[in-house]
Amino acid sequence: MMQSHIKWGLIFAVTCSLLTGLAWGAEPLRFYRFVDESGNLVISNSIPPHLAAQGGYTVIDDKGRVLEKVPKALTPEQLIEKKQQDLIREALEQQQAQQEARDKTLLTLYSSTDDIERAMRRQVAEIEDKIKTIEGDIRRTQQNKGQKEEQAANFERSGRQVPKRILDDIKQLDEESKRLDKEIERRRKEQEEVKEKFAKDIERFRMLTGEDTPEVPEPVDISKEDLHGIWISGAVSDTKHELILTQKGSLTWVANAPSGVRTLSIGHWKPEQQALLITVNSRQVTDQQGKVALEQVAEQKRYPVKGYQSNIMVLEIEGKAIPFSRSD
Repeated sequence: MMQSHIKWGLIFAVTCSLLTGLAWGAEPLRFYRFVDESGNLVISNSIPPHLAAQGGYTVIDDKGRVLEKVPKALTPEQLIEKKQQDLIREALEQQQAQQEARDKTLLTLYSSTDDIERAMRRQVAEIEDKIKTIEGDIRRTQQNKGQKEEQAANFERSGRQVPKRILDDIKQLDEESKRLDKEIERRRKEQEEVKEKFAKDIERFRMLTGEDTPEVPEPVDISKEDLHGIWISGAVSDTKHELILTQKGSLTWVANAPSGVRTLSIGHWKPEQQALLITVNSRQVTDQQGKVALEQVAEQKRYPVKGYQSNIMVLEIEGKAIPFSRSD
């Protein structure tokens, strides 16, 4: 019955359009294929405005070829999800652009890792000079404080009241000494931050240029009994990975990127030809603001196992050898 309805609807629509074409000239024939309120599939040379606003219809020609597909309008929940996905995509694109800009600057400033190490030592030495200056200020402050305390002791030994100005001076010098101690702590911390920053620059420079890149061993044979457990990535990786591989083959993969984006992937795993074959069925992404986006996926990817020994595994991720250690 529905096929007959569609057939006669199409014949009627084509006839009307042909007559219109004869009257007004050769215009491309366009028909609308949609489902009406009664659930019937309709083909017509027009579509009710309220159905057109909802979307979910197809534009075809007189031979049934698809000219255009108009997607169905999104629900409020779908609009929110789309907005979240757009924000995540924009954040990732911005992160990628920022990384490319940093890489360009790194390659412009330095021609080798030796250059980076020299720059690091220079900055650390500059901070050390400032620390030595502060230490000299501390010694002078302590000497002044000792003199003031001696004056106060003389007054007390003679049975006289210590003048307020001396007590105020002692208090002020004591506070200044504490302030300088904190300043040295801050400078020491700054030195460690400089070393950490340059260490990351060196690692990134090596990755971009291939300089001093260690040889990656050939893939090794492994079994499911070898790899089940909890694996934590080492410091060489900017993104911190945690893999939970169960004996039954289920997978939980948490990736914490330096940008603050956290990705939780759920799926299955199995060893296959010197590699880890991972199938992801669902993914949850949490951005820097804590907004969560969920998606159902069907992704399968092969990660070569470049090395394995007891509680250490080297996994190739995006072309980079990442060491993992098994967690108790």
